[in-house]
Amino acid sequence: MNRALLIGINAYPGDAALRKCVSDAMAARTFLLLRAGFKVPDVWLLTDADATTEAVNRALDWLLHNLVEGDRWFLLWSGHGAVMTHEDGATEECLCPVDFDWSAMRAILATSLRERFARIPGGVAGTAVLDSCYSGGMLSPRRKAPAGSPVLGYRKAKTYPLDASLNRGNILPDLAMKTVAQPHAAVISGCRADQVSEETSAGGVCTNALLAALAGADGLQVSHRTLVNRMQFYADCNGFNQVPQLLGYEELLNRPLADLSAGMSIREDA
Repeated sequence: MNRALLIGINAYPGDAALRKCVSDAMAARTFLLLRAGFKVPDVWLLTDADATTEAVNRALDWLLHNLVEGDRWFLLWSGHGAVMTHEDGATEECLCPVDFDWSAMRAILATSLRERFARIPGGVAGTAVLDSCYSGGMLSPRRKAPAGSPVLGYRKAKTYPLDASLNRGNILPDLAMKTVAQPHAAVISGCRADQVSEETSAGGVCTNALLAALAGADGLQVSHRTLVNRMQFYADCNGFNQVPQLLGYEELLNRPLADLSAGMSIREDA
């Protein structure tokens, strides 16, 4: 069984509004339907006013519950991320639904997402892509808060078009990727825990880099590690400072994204 949940939110209130998150989700949907063998009923698209905390949690239940060996799942979040400070002074990353209000009841906390991933059974291939600020910390534990107030992650805007070519020589060798022992989920974050994600006139840098890498001749065959290397190369070539992170269960990181290349060989030489 295939399942994909694609969430894109532009319609945050006031100055928090974004521009390209819905188009990120739509572009991912097109790719899954045309290139990755997903069918229309397999894909749940959740955008703007429909992407409330309640709706996102219900959609995550659909995506991740009752999975069995051989199933494939894919999650894309394109929207705000934030760092919340709890009453005990600890901080925790979160994803921000459209009704986010700085309360734990109106946020998708890192703790909650980590617990969902931990319940996924073995033999299931799944990838989460988090195109949001501070997303590199989404699998990190709560920790002591630094001085200062909580920050909402605004995706910075750069308006020049991105060059989609990845054929620029060798992949950069020393990328700041980290792994976390987290069962049966591979997580690609758009940036480190201390960075913001950026967007251009074409969409989120993370989502654009991911889709460009997957569109290559061997994009569906290479491992998560190689894929994130190519995403970093893409960001660097286009002048962006954000550093994609690769988090999760070691075995899955050496396999293709959500096993979209089921039955194809895996290349590690790119």
